Amino acid sequence: MENNISFITTKLRNTIKEMSARFLLTEEFPFEERGEELRTEAKNAMSVSESNLEKYAFSLGGRSIENVLFALFEHSEANPDSQETARLLEILAYRMSKRLLEIIWQLYQFKYKDDNSNLSLILKMSVDFIEKEELKTPEAEMLKIFYNDKGKDKAVEMLNRQSLPINSFAGFYKFNLKSPMLKSIAVKYLGQCEKSVYAFNEAWMNRIISEVNYSKLEKLLINYLTCFSEEEYIDSINISILDKIGYPYTSSDWVDIPDDLKRKFSNWNALKLMAEHFQTRTNKKYTLLKEYINYTKKVMTLREGQLLIVDFGRFVIADDVTIDYYSYLIEKSHFEKIKEELEQKLVSSFSSNNQDLFLEARDYIIEETESNVLQLDYRDVGKLYIKKTLNIMLGLVTDSRPSKSILKAADLYFQHDVR
Repeated sequence: MENNISFITTKLRNTIKEMSARFLLTEEFPFEERGEELRTEAKNAMSVSESNLEKYAFSLGGRSIENVLFALFEHSEANPDSQETARLLEILAYRMSKRLLEIIWQLYQFKYKDDNSNLSLILKMSVDFIEKEELKTPEAEMLKIFYNDKGKDKAVEMLNRQSLPINSFAGFYKFNLKSPMLKSIAVKYLGQCEKSVYAFNEAWMNRIISEVNYSKLEKLLINYLTCFSEEEYIDSINISILDKIGYPYTSSDWVDIPDDLKRKFSNWNALKLMAEHFQTRTNKKYTLLKEYINYTKKVMTLREGQLLIVDFGRFVIADDVTIDYYSYLIEKSHFEKIKEELEQKLVSSFSSNNQDLFLEARDYIIEETESNVLQLDYRDVGKLYIKKTLNIMLGLVTDSRPSKSILKAADLYFQHDVR
């Protein structure tokens, strides 16, 4: 009994598999390969006399009429056959139906850019049939729009007006989610949409940024970056942007993005990594470094997130997550020399006197000592020395340390004496 049930189940499964192979969903047609079947279908069509053509057309089975349609879409201007094309179009005209319209809409979304004069003829035939039958289907509406030219612009207008997520719009109008046409429409739409649209199309933004050539992304990126403040950006989209074109101040791909947008994006990245590293936005280190966020060039992590690097151009600040009160200010060229080793070693192991000690910001301000590594102490008055050090090194204030003032006074004296 069990063997009989198993046999029947297997046979049923194989029957369903065979049927599914013969009957495609409309959205599957763009990925169907018919190969030599198309040449055979075209030869058969050409062998029929004109007087018998109508009878022949209505004698064709479903797969054969699909092959006629495929053959028309596969036509190439490099190898045209006007007689064959005319014959296939005649057959299609006899057999045009609602289902064939659905297939035409799917194929057109993938072939619309092809160098194929048949496309306009197929569209015209489709629209004639639509008007004759007074069809009101989504496919009928879209085929009429694209026949009248500027279809993509019209689709963008519709998206703006209906305020639907792209996937919902695509579902209603039977766009194929994998079609280059829908991707192109999405790029145009997201390059001029309102701020609220991005939250409902996050996956589309990530896909577009990943798949589309950067030269076609500039308008979209500028619109997106303009819409949000640093705190409002959508993390997954920004991470996709980072993966695609890198950091604003280290990648040439940002050259055509306005400076204010570069700064906003850079600040988002910096604040995000700092908040994750310090675990709270009230941390004393986070609070102090945030004041200088507009002067950062890049923020990144090393040692699997254990070491935060805040790059200011001439120097970096390195902060180890395991050290509560200290960070290290490292001169940039020195940092580049030890960067790889920092993946394994603590900053403290690079002390110049090998005693686990570094000069501090206080020494830089009061004693005017110079070092390629300074220890920054965030406790009590140490924060003031850190700020004074950063202000001087970033050129935000005049270097008013005693010796600098004396040298400045001497320069002024000799200038006056010379005169």
